[in-house]
Amino acid sequence: MANENLRLRSALRDLVALSTIPAGWIGIEPRTIATGLADILAGSLGFDFAFVRMLDPTGGVTIDVTSGRATRSFLDWLQTQLSTLDESLRRQTIQNIAGFDERPISLRGMIVPIGFNAYAGLVAVGCERSDFPTEADRMLLTVAANHAATAFRSANLVNERRQAEQEVCKARDELEMKVAERTAELQQAMVELARSEAKLIEAQRVSQTGSFVWNVSTHERIGSREFFRILGFDEPHSVTWEMVLERAHPEDRAQVVETVRQASRSGKDLDYEHRLLMPDRSVRHVHVVAHAGRNSAGQLEYVGAVVDVTAAKHAEEKLHKTQSELARVTRVTTLGELTASIAHEVNQPLAGVIANAEACLRWLDRENPDLEAARRSVDWVIKDGNRATEVIRRLRSLVNKTDSEKTPLDINDVVNEVVALVQRELASHQISLQMKLAPALPMILGDRVQLQQVIINLVVNGIEAMQPVTDRPHELVIRSGLDDTQQVFVSVTDCGVGISAENEERMFNAFFTTKSSGMGIGLSICRSIMEAHDGRLWATACSPHGATFQFTLPMNADTASNVQSFLSSAGAAMPNPARRTRRPISPAPPGVH
Repeated sequence: MANENLRLRSALRDLVALSTIPAGWIGIEPRTIATGLADILAGSLGFDFAFVRMLDPTGGVTIDVTSGRATRSFLDWLQTQLSTLDESLRRQTIQNIAGFDERPISLRGMIVPIGFNAYAGLVAVGCERSDFPTEADRMLLTVAANHAATAFRSANLVNERRQAEQEVCKARDELEMKVAERTAELQQAMVELARSEAKLIEAQRVSQTGSFVWNVSTHERIGSREFFRILGFDEPHSVTWEMVLERAHPEDRAQVVETVRQASRSGKDLDYEHRLLMPDRSVRHVHVVAHAGRNSAGQLEYVGAVVDVTAAKHAEEKLHKTQSELARVTRVTTLGELTASIAHEVNQPLAGVIANAEACLRWLDRENPDLEAARRSVDWVIKDGNRATEVIRRLRSLVNKTDSEKTPLDINDVVNEVVALVQRELASHQISLQMKLAPALPMILGDRVQLQQVIINLVVNGIEAMQPVTDRPHELVIRSGLDDTQQVFVSVTDCGVGISAENEERMFNAFFTTKSSGMGIGLSICRSIMEAHDGRLWATACSPHGATFQFTLPMNADTASNVQSFLSSAGAAMPNPARRTRRPISPAPPGVH
């Protein structure tokens, strides 16, 4: 009974000692917990040998700790017991035994799990006492294992919290680094954006191009600084659409309003020009282009630009003036080459005037004056005088410096007027002329003088092209008609030396010539005149020899008539250089009509 009391007292003392363990193990590393538990079991609780195996819940290295001395037979028994447990508890052998107890003793053993289902490991003890394990031993071992499990769980929680904190710190550091990097990128992007905006503003200022955005649904309009500068506004924020519209030239305002209205309905791209009337009464020319699209909300939106083309317009006017002056000089030069024909054209009616005036005098000098015959002679004098006046008028119109004036014309009349001027030139070079002019051609809209200049140039070129030819007749064919595209054409075909394929286009370049004395600007000016009339001028080589120069002009929409009847007539044929009949032209002798 006394021994039992002593044992009970000892057990209570050990329990008290064990109760202080958890406070010291809170936050301790698992290996330290395992070592402390083994020392308590083999030291304070009086067991001969203690083995603690603690598991890493993450699957890491297993912790084995021993304390005291064990016999070989006990270790063999313990290894055998471990081999029957779960793989996590038996996957490695017991290695860290400092030494063996070689005494002829026998150790009794007991294994206690640490935590539920030994999730934290196990405790194994060996004791030489013959009554081991008693209920007190079991209780002490269980309490010690539970304390170890609690401490192990606390250590894991602390470790997990520490790892979580480390991960949070790492994530925070990474986030701060990314934020810093992104902030630096944004700052750099803002710098680049500011630089790009500055370059864009400068580029718009230099190119005089202002950009704008127009939301058709919300009526919102946004413009760049240059956009408002072109319109003459210094404070863009106070500018309304009505104020912008007021800048349009009064003569163009209705066109602008209608163009914008149609764009808001059709959703098609914009491309138009109009004038601005500035506060100082100066006029600017602008070119508006805009692309229609849909924004993220599906609303119709125009993104475009307004270009100040005033300088370009002035340059075009100067260029047109220069071209007109050059064309006039070319006409004068050409007329100089036609001196004989011009003199003949003027001399013919003057000779008629003289002859008819003399006849009139003879009728009056009779003993009985024949007044009726004299009156007829005077009428012929008047007619010949008018003929001479008309010739001089045409010559003056070719020489005078006048602005281009387009009027409805019959192209056949223009051709006939030119032929009258070049008749003597054709006769002096022994050239036969065929006139194949289609009747009832639609009217064209053109400048009579400029078109005369083109036809004169083509006829003179044909005459010159046939001068070196000595083995065949000199023939020139002038045709007019309607082509397949319903445009009026005039062609001049010669039987001269022809043109090479590589020169068919080059000959219309300025200063290109195959003549030893030519300047190479005549055909270039002729093509410019045709382009100004919305027409075309080109040349093709004829087989076996010669060349055809042809131009086309659009019909005048306001005066075109009887086109279908013309197309059905036999006379409306396309140019055919192969069809030629000779009709020599000789000057009509002066005399009395």
